[in-house]
Amino acid sequence: MISTGLASNRSIAMYLAVLMLFVGACLEGGADDDGATLASIAVEPASPSVAIGLPQQFTAMGTYSDGSTQDLTASVVWTSSDEQHATIAGGGMASTVAQGAATISASQEGVTGTTDLTVGPPVVVSVAVTPETATIPVGATQQLTATAIYSDGSTQDVTTPALWSTRSIELEIGNTLSTKGLATALLQGTAGATALYDGIRSNIAVLTLTAPALASITISPTDPIVALAATPAFTATGTYSNGATVDLTDAVVWTSTDTGVATIGNAQGSYGVADPVAVGSTTIGVEYEGAEWQTTSLSVDVHVWTATAPAPFDVFDPLPVGQDENGRVLVMSTFDHAESAFYDPSTGQWSAIATPPLGFLESVALAPLADHEVLVAGGYFFSFDEETQELIEETFASASIFDMNAGTWLPTTSLNAPRRSAEALTLSDGRVLVFGGMDGSFNALRDGELYDPATGTWTVVDETSIDLSAGEHAVAALADGRLFITRGAITEIFDPATGIWTVVSNPGTPRENATATPLEDGRVLLTGGTPLPFGAALSSAEIYDPAADEWAATGNMRVSEWNHAATRLSDGRVLVSGGLSGFFGTANAHSEIFDPASGSWSDEPGDMQRRRGGHRLMTMTDGRVFAIGGAGSGDSDANRIAETWQ
Repeated sequence: MISTGLASNRSIAMYLAVLMLFVGACLEGGADDDGATLASIAVEPASPSVAIGLPQQFTAMGTYSDGSTQDLTASVVWTSSDEQHATIAGGGMASTVAQGAATISASQEGVTGTTDLTVGPPVVVSVAVTPETATIPVGATQQLTATAIYSDGSTQDVTTPALWSTRSIELEIGNTLSTKGLATALLQGTAGATALYDGIRSNIAVLTLTAPALASITISPTDPIVALAATPAFTATGTYSNGATVDLTDAVVWTSTDTGVATIGNAQGSYGVADPVAVGSTTIGVEYEGAEWQTTSLSVDVHVWTATAPAPFDVFDPLPVGQDENGRVLVMSTFDHAESAFYDPSTGQWSAIATPPLGFLESVALAPLADHEVLVAGGYFFSFDEETQELIEETFASASIFDMNAGTWLPTTSLNAPRRSAEALTLSDGRVLVFGGMDGSFNALRDGELYDPATGTWTVVDETSIDLSAGEHAVAALADGRLFITRGAITEIFDPATGIWTVVSNPGTPRENATATPLEDGRVLLTGGTPLPFGAALSSAEIYDPAADEWAATGNMRVSEWNHAATRLSDGRVLVSGGLSGFFGTANAHSEIFDPASGSWSDEPGDMQRRRGGHRLMTMTDGRVFAIGGAGSGDSDANRIAETWQ
């Protein structure tokens, strides 16, 4: 029984082995083993369109005569009808080469399947934002750039058409036409920014946002031209990335490239203060935290005219009437509503003054008093009533005093009679003569009133024989307390002790529109003007000696002038500037100096910054000269832009 069982088991095993061999043979034999043949090959996908640069995987599926199918992708022979547009490798992977079309074929056992492959334009496959990382101080910006990468390997800047975004409140990313991709740091921290283009999101640019950083240092003033005697003060202003500004004048290291022209201070009290030592040019710079920042040039000349910032008004006939205890110059209008302002030579800035009790009248008379005060007398007011079509006008006799130090108006006694467009001159004893002008009926006046600031009283004085209505006379306060006036061939002296005008000797050359300047020795310098009855400007000058009642010729000016201005300098010389050389025309910017010791003229002061005629000059307490006005025949902005000479 045992032998029989073993034989039976062996028979079963042999049967199974034969069965397995048969099944395997069937599996390996394929369709041909049962007589089926390959009938067709289908290439998939059918007629695809692929962007240039992208691959396309094809498959080949064989269909046999018995209806069975088999994946033949790996065994068929793949070909392309036009390899200039597309190639294909074994396994069915096609590569696009150029735009166009190609027929893709799969062949086996004499059977071929085909499909058309269209190679289209390149498409965006990714978007790259650069820089990928950046550090931005708060308040500063970083321009991000978005680049589209196409399927054919080409690239395009898509910063503008892309849509930018961030999820961080610390960052702002621009999306307007002019700010696309501009990242602005708002707060410290870390932020990300992306760009979306053609439906594709870019990488994330990681931005580190730090504390505000110093962005720039500005030196002021810029490229100044100064006189050799000047000590210009520079300032350094730091601007940080968040827009904050800090005065760094005392924190920077100041440098001068040519200390032979000018040195510059780096000690307490002198930071940024330049000290010119010779005529020439140097470059002023600053160093801060080991880095060099902005530079500016400094030019040094013997004498220089320097334009000021614009005054806060543009009026006819502005007059510098005096200085307060801090050196500020008070400029008032003698004509147009007496608009007034202080000019501070130390800062170059203007500031308004308080309104007088009657408001700013027109055509007032102005004169400086002692203790930094100014007398304002008379004036005119008019207005037009639109409803009644009535012109309302009034001429005033009122007077007031402006205290320049306190910035306040003080009352004083009124004139004995209304007067407008009068002239006022401070005499050497401190009293003020107000004379000429018009009354309320527009009658020209030749008399005057003498104001005594000690008592606040007015005294009527006699008439002058000179016609004052045209304003073509020249007048000067004499050192002996009297007043000098001349026009044409007539010269008179007013004596405040008697209130009488006395005719004195006539000048050698009758002239109008001249200037009269008192000299240190008590004499009067008469310059330029126009001859009688009319003619071109004169260059001649004369000196009148009131003690001897004598005239003497002196050196001629270098340029013929009328409607010019003159002032005595602190060294006793006389500066003359501007005016017109022809009978008509435009004023010039010329200036020259008269030396009484030699009787000669020089071009030493150089030209003004503006052409001026009918302007005013004032020698300031620090020795510099202040000029303003003259827009009528000069530059149009001469009434607003003053200038100083040193």
